[in-house]
Amino acid sequence: MKRIGAVLGFLALFAASLRADTFETRYYNGNMSPANEVGPIAGNNSSGQATITVVVRRDDGGNIVAGTVHFDIDYNFPAPVVVRGLHIHEGGAGVNGPIRIDTGITPSATVAAQGAGNLFRTVEVTGGAALTALSGLLANPAGFYVNLHTTEHTGGLMRDQLQVAAQPNPVVFDNGVVNNASFAAGTNPVAPGSIAAVFGKYLNSGPAALFTGFDNNGRLLRALGGTQVTVNGIAAPIFYSTFGQLGIQIPVELAGQTSATLQVSVGGKTSVSRTIPLAGAAPGLFAANQAGTGPAAALHEDGVTPVTASNPALPNEVVVLFGTGLGATSTPLETGAPSTGNPVAAPPAVTIDGVAVTPEFAGRAPTFVGLDQVNV
Repeated sequence: MKRIGAVLGFLALFAASLRADTFETRYYNGNMSPANEVGPIAGNNSSGQATITVVVRRDDGGNIVAGTVHFDIDYNFPAPVVVRGLHIHEGGAGVNGPIRIDTGITPSATVAAQGAGNLFRTVEVTGGAALTALSGLLANPAGFYVNLHTTEHTGGLMRDQLQVAAQPNPVVFDNGVVNNASFAAGTNPVAPGSIAAVFGKYLNSGPAALFTGFDNNGRLLRALGGTQVTVNGIAAPIFYSTFGQLGIQIPVELAGQTSATLQVSVGGKTSVSRTIPLAGAAPGLFAANQAGTGPAAALHEDGVTPVTASNPALPNEVVVLFGTGLGATSTPLETGAPSTGNPVAAPPAVTIDGVAVTPEFAGRAPTFVGLDQVNV
């Protein structure tokens, strides 16, 4: 899954949220079997359950101009296989038709598999035969089939015609709740008041959505993209909502607790509850690559110019770092409330190249929710 930085990634999501186009989400499934191939493959007990999610974008005239297709394939192979293709083809039952939507699994980009497992691929459709096929798929799903190809069965090992399906329950991955700055492994705790990333699938009901404002009490909204999240039954503010990732604030009411249960609800369907570890402070720094590794996302003393290899920080200069999870503020902030520059109650220990330094400021970044700032 692509990781979305809670701050830096907002710019791309915000641009998408401004489009006047409308979106539509459809779900399809199929029971994939070697017996459905043309001709049928005898003596092979492989099987698969395909769930296909299609999100289309229409212009003001109702024309489909783009789409996103999520392939979610639960498979069971009794013997080792090498998957060399996974596609949606156009064609009815008993017919071999052309490939219309390709996942990118190819003879030069194969996947080895055995036993029970899952293949997940997301495809962005912007034009060509794939875009034309989206209209046909929405109108007549039975005229399309999903097919999985292997090196032994290059023409296809198992397939099934697509049929309309109900919206699946949202799924939060095991250990899938992490610090949204560091993305440290899910066995690490997150801190009340911090920004956390929730990884899974079917986590919203359509396109990527970014927070659009605050409620009447000036608090960050707690529903977005058809999604709501509760932590120990407390509704969590949501920064962004995508099919595979959410950005939320861990409620400050959980201070002092060591664990909590998290659930995601989308369109009246609720995920299995996940237990997440908590700690009073669990800091992470945002990175320039938005993936939690490599150079920090730091600003020069002017608070505007990024610190880069070509424009490095200077000795004695105060630079600005951003993160989340520094812990409670000395003046308490309510869940979802933007900061007025509240310092943290327990300033962090900071080292630069192993040298201890004292921050000039460490606390919530002014006007932001859950975002920490360290001037050092």
